[in-house]
Amino acid sequence: GIFKVYIRFDEHYNVRPPQIIFHTIPFHPNVDVRTGRPCVDFLDDCQIWNEDYSLSTMLVSLQTLLSNPVCENAVNTDAARMFLTSPELYNQMIKECVLTSQMIEAETSVNTMSPDSK
Repeated sequence: GIFKVYIRFDEHYNVRPPQIIFHTIPFHPNVDVRTGRPCVDFLDDCQIWNEDYSLSTMLVSLQTLLSNPVCENAVNTDAARMFLTSPELYNQMIKECVLTSQMIEAETSVNTMSPDSK
């Protein structure tokens, strides 16, 4: 899938983590369906944040999270419940989410092309 994220670095970076929000919100136990905010411990808790974390570390952590849902204290309880009780249905929802993200990206790419390249 193609899931765009916004990363906001404020004047307090690197003392505290940046704010990361999914613009293309995936159906996932650890992503808030309303805000797009992922539930990642070191992004949520300044006490856990380490100034040595790089942008690459943050993005790999998001990628790992998407592949490995954590259902304890899930922010999207519907996704967590489906993941635990109906894995086939959850996988189908994920496939649909991936296809939708690809269609959105394709539409965005077509709409941002210059008139000469269409």
